[in-house]
Amino acid sequence: MKDTQDHNFSNKMGSKQITFKEGASLNQPLLFEGEHFSFWKKRMEIFVQSIDPGVWNAIIKLHFVPTKYVNGELIPKEWDEMRDDEKRKV
Repeated sequence: MKDTQDHNFSNKMGSKQITFKEGASLNQPLLFEGEHFSFWKKRMEIFVQSIDPGVWNAIIKLHFVPTKYVNGELIPKEWDEMRDDEKRKV
């Protein structure tokens, strides 16, 4: 069973404590439990950007799907059909 840790963060508006399970490290993001979404969202943005800014860019922009024409219809390529540069973009 996975151990969970509580992390307390002070709210800028006052002394109210916000508790999040797990995370608060470079290895594991905060677990979202349905409250304080704005705070969690910003923390996740920082977490993802610290690992790779390109990943955050892919999250906020439309994702790339390599396609091909089959019988005049444009369909997504399978992983093994993609070129190396297409795999990196995915």
